[in-house]
Amino acid sequence: MNKTNTANKIGICLNFGNCNKANTKEQIQINIGDDFKCPECDGELVEIKKKGSPKGIIAAAIAVLIIAGGATAFFLLQGDKTTPILPEPIEEPVEISVEDPTEQKDTLVIANVEEIAEKIIAQPKEASQDADRSKTGTVSITGGTYTGALKNGKPHGTGTLTYNSRTLIRESKGKSTYAEAGEYITGKFDNGKLEHGELYGRDGIQKEAIRIGKQ
Repeated sequence: MNKTNTANKIGICLNFGNCNKANTKEQIQINIGDDFKCPECDGELVEIKKKGSPKGIIAAAIAVLIIAGGATAFFLLQGDKTTPILPEPIEEPVEISVEDPTEQKDTLVIANVEEIAEKIIAQPKEASQDADRSKTGTVSITGGTYTGALKNGKPHGTGTLTYNSRTLIRESKGKSTYAEAGEYITGKFDNGKLEHGELYGRDGIQKEAIRIGKQ
């Protein structure tokens, strides 16, 4: 066996994972006066005291544990500082519902047509209702009071004119007749004027036929 040179210092490298001498726990001899570093990785060595000195062995073991613990803490801290790699978000397909503008326009046109049709249908009804409300009534005209069909507030159609004073009635062909107060004519009127009818006395007996305008 080769004896260890007492002029040398013995150490071990703790650069585990990066140095073969550290991985194999090889004891490295360094001459006194030389840098106490690993000849392979140039890392600082931990001195191991020579055999026969229990205190030296214990001190070396404690030093190894301290350095190993420091290295472990260093790697853990470095791991904490490492930015975690987050998984890329998975984009889910988004369904976009696009309504057909043609269908909207068609619906709008149909709605407008129906609305217009309702208004057109309703107008004659309203006009008819107005006509019904004014179909018959009583109004005052020259010579008396008229009761019957009306148009625009005037006698128009079949009605009765009752005279409230003696009134001259000029008939066609130059004939003239007086109607006395209380007498009345039932006949056909056009736009407020008598066309033809029958003149009755106050007793309700017919006196004569009256012809003025249209026959």
